[in-house]
Amino acid sequence: MKIYPVISNYNVYHSQTHKSSRRSLTFKGTPIYLDLSQNNIENYNRLSNGSYLDIHDDLFSPSNKTIRAHNLSFLDKIVTEDEKKKFIDYYKSVTKFPSLADVSENIEKEYVRSINVVANGFSDPNYSIVAAGYDEMCSVGKKYALPGSDLDKAFIILRGDISGKYNPRKDFEIVNNFRNRLWFATDQRILSYNHDTSFPTIMTINQIKDYISRIDKITNGMIFDPVRLRRNIEEEYMDLMKASEFNIHLSKRLPKRKYDDAYNALNKENIKNFGYFIEAMREGKILVDTPYFRDLTEQIKNSEFYQFSNAAQMRATKNAVNSGREYKTKILLRMDMAREFNSWDINKQFEFIKTMIKYSCEDQDNFLEYFANDRNFRETYKPLLGVLCYGDKSRRLNPEFDIRPNRIDIYLTKNRPTHLYQGFAPHVLWIESKSSKIIEDVLLHVDKLRKTQLFKNIRLVQAPMPKWWDSLPDKFKILDAYTKGGRRIIERSLR
Repeated sequence: MKIYPVISNYNVYHSQTHKSSRRSLTFKGTPIYLDLSQNNIENYNRLSNGSYLDIHDDLFSPSNKTIRAHNLSFLDKIVTEDEKKKFIDYYKSVTKFPSLADVSENIEKEYVRSINVVANGFSDPNYSIVAAGYDEMCSVGKKYALPGSDLDKAFIILRGDISGKYNPRKDFEIVNNFRNRLWFATDQRILSYNHDTSFPTIMTINQIKDYISRIDKITNGMIFDPVRLRRNIEEEYMDLMKASEFNIHLSKRLPKRKYDDAYNALNKENIKNFGYFIEAMREGKILVDTPYFRDLTEQIKNSEFYQFSNAAQMRATKNAVNSGREYKTKILLRMDMAREFNSWDINKQFEFIKTMIKYSCEDQDNFLEYFANDRNFRETYKPLLGVLCYGDKSRRLNPEFDIRPNRIDIYLTKNRPTHLYQGFAPHVLWIESKSSKIIEDVLLHVDKLRKTQLFKNIRLVQAPMPKWWDSLPDKFKILDAYTKGGRRIIERSLR
C-alpha cells in the first residue's frame, strides 16, 4: 500500500507579489512602489491611483504596509508651516474639506463621474449605465463623510446584452470589463475602494432578472408571515437575526458555495450578496436613474425576494436615524468639523489631514474618535453571515489566517484552527481534518491560499478519511493510500 508523507516542513512562507494590470483588479494584488519626487503636490496627485495604497490581503502580502509607508513618506517631509499651508490648501481644493457636506457631495459626484467615464469608454451600448446608487445611511448620505470614504452598498446596473437570448458568459464578461476599468477611473483620494466590500456590486439587467426568476422558484411555497416581515423591514435594525428572517429561511434551502461554481450558482453566499444588492436598489439613494431601471423594478417588484430581503436592514436604520434613535458618535463629533478644524493651528490641521490620507488604508491610529463606530459591526454581523452563508452562526465568512513556516492555520470558527500543510508534493494541499464540513469549507478559500508561496501551485486536495458516520466531501474519491498513522486518504482535483 502507498504511504504518503503528508507534512512537508522544508517550505518557508514568503509573500508573493502580484503585478497590477488592467486585466485584473489591482486591489486583488499588492500595492505598487511610488517613485517619489521632490514635489509634494505631485506625489499626492499620484495617490489618485488606488494601486499605491492598496490594502487587499495584507496578511498574505506582508510587504503591503512597507510599500504604503514608503508611498506616504513624503508627508513626513513636509515640515515648515509654509509647506504645510500650501499642502493643506491644495488638499482642500481637491477634496472640498473641511465642509463635510461639500466633501460628501464631492464623493457622490466622483462616483457618477467615474462610472460615466468607464461607460463612455466603451463603444458598445451594452456597457451603458441603467442605474447606480448606494445606502444613504452611510456617512456620505448623511453629509458627514471625510475625504477618502467609501459608499456603503454601492451598486451599478449595466444594460448588458439584451438584444437576444440571455448569454450568461457574455454578461459576466461585460461586468468584469467594467469592474477592471472602474478601479483605474476613480480618484481614490476622494472615493476609496481599498476594501473588497467597498467596491460597487455590478450586475446587468438580465443577470438580475435571471437571479430573481430562479430565486422565485425556490421561495414559491415558503411559509412566512408577510405582515411580520414588513414590520421588521420598517422597524428592526438591532436584532439582526430577527430582521433577516426571510433571508435565513431562504438560505436553508440553498447549498453552500462550491469552489467549482463560485459566481453563478444559487448558493448561500451568492444570494446573501444579491440580497444586499436588491436592498440597495429598493431602499438606497439613486444617483443615476433611467427608464430601463424603472422598467426593471416594475418587472421584479412582485418577487417575494425583492419585497422581503432584509439582510442589511437599510429601511429600519433609516427610520431609526430620522427619528433620532440611532446616530453614531463619530457622526456627532463630525457635525462641527469645519468650525473645529478652522480653529486649529497649522500643525494640527496638517496632522489631521495626514491621518485622513493614511486612514483610507487603515494605517493610522490618531484621531480615532472621528473614525471608530460605536458598535463593532464586523463582529456584530459575523453570526448572521455565518448563518446565511454556512447555516452555522459559529462559522466565519471571512476567516482569520495564521501563516507559519510550514503550515497555515485557518480559523473557520473563532477559536479552533484547521491546520493546512503542503502534501507529499508542492501541488498538493493537505487538510488536517476528518470532518467533511470543514474540508468543504476550506475549499471556499482556495484562491486566497494560492496567493502564498506555500500553496501557490496546488492542484490537488487530500485529507484523512472522514469518521465513519460522516459522508465523503463533495467530489472526493477514496485512494488506495494511507497516512503514516494508517488512515485512508481521500482526494479531489481543483480547477
